[in-house]
Amino acid sequence: MADINIPNPKQPASVKTAVGFFDESNIFSQDIIKPEWDPILKELCKRYMVTDVLNKIGSGGTYTNDTIYWTEIGYWKKNQTIASATITTNTADIVLNETERFFIPSDVISLPSGLQVQVTAVPSTSPQTITVETLDGSTIENSDVTTDGTLYLSGSFVAKCSDAPAGRYFTPTKVSAIQTIQETTADYCVDETSDNVWIEGGYWYNKNQVLKRDEHNGLKQGNILWGNGNTTAITNGTSGVGLVPTVFAQGTVISDALAVTEDDIIDFAATMRYAGADYSYNEYWVLCGYKYMAAATKAMKQYVVNSNSESRYFKVDKEGSFGLELVQYKFNGAIYNFMACAAFDEPGVANLAGVPDTQTMALYINIGTNDRGRGIDLLYRKLYNGNVENNFVSKIDGIGSAKNGAVISQKKRCFTEILSSSYILKLTYRNSHGIHYLV
Repeated sequence: MADINIPNPKQPASVKTAVGFFDESNIFSQDIIKPEWDPILKELCKRYMVTDVLNKIGSGGTYTNDTIYWTEIGYWKKNQTIASATITTNTADIVLNETERFFIPSDVISLPSGLQVQVTAVPSTSPQTITVETLDGSTIENSDVTTDGTLYLSGSFVAKCSDAPAGRYFTPTKVSAIQTIQETTADYCVDETSDNVWIEGGYWYNKNQVLKRDEHNGLKQGNILWGNGNTTAITNGTSGVGLVPTVFAQGTVISDALAVTEDDIIDFAATMRYAGADYSYNEYWVLCGYKYMAAATKAMKQYVVNSNSESRYFKVDKEGSFGLELVQYKFNGAIYNFMACAAFDEPGVANLAGVPDTQTMALYINIGTNDRGRGIDLLYRKLYNGNVENNFVSKIDGIGSAKNGAVISQKKRCFTEILSSSYILKLTYRNSHGIHYLV
């Protein structure tokens, strides 16, 4: 039998040998040490919370049309002012600055000096003129009818067996709010989204869904806070007016020094509540820039009810409260829930037209409720199929994303998700909300 030549077996190329001391560099160089990852994604910025606050304090109501209407009527009594006056002893013909007629014969009005007179005639309406007479026959002086002085309606009386005086009538004002439609799109490759990642022990797709929701809510928050709105459709439709522009235009707006005092804040709150003229609204949410929050905290120590407390809307010490830090004050018969609002501290926000440094600003939102409704509501559209469009998720499937055998809409290895919201910010009793800012 012939000898069989058996060659020495060859070492696989992937096996390396070394002579001498075996140290860490030998194994680390091969990338076979399992890396140790902290699975938690560290979020460096506060999450958006204004929409969460409004969703909590709102009624959870819906709407079905693009526009919501309601009526408002203010205080029936109107003060008017003096343009000029012609005096004849105890009577005077007074020309008013206002063109809208209000005073009628029989009215008792107080002149700027406090002297009471009765309206005896309204001889002209263009310009509006009234004739008045003193109640006791005393002389009317020039100092009684100063230019731009205010005339205050204090009462009315008629003579026995006299004809009834002319009447006044009042009509409400029609007010509306329009919807904002908002969509946020995310396109995914089925291969990339199927990769396992170290972050939070799963697929990146699952985490990215949360981030897309944050993006959507962040844009919604921007619309709700800062949107100037447009009622005439442009390329991308219409949008509603936000909180800050509305309150600047129709609410109570007062500025104070940056070194704000307890008296400053109480005086602002009292002025705002008086402007609202309805003391049944006795609770406010106060969204603050960090500079205002710091200044108010220093000034209002003695009025603190609870710090980091649980309100009837949020449990601040529970998961899901998005880091809400709540300081609750009670004064002047009302509760004020102060909280820092990260949206007021974002870079560039202070550059918005008509808005002061938002870091030094506080938005006082009347959330009181009585039998005639509440001061604010965030409503979402109810669609024909029963869906309520609040962060509603729609999906367009492609290859690999749909169930086996399902019809797909894209001939790609991808899928698309669209977050959509249709909402109306309904801010009523707008004179009962306020903005307090420090300069």
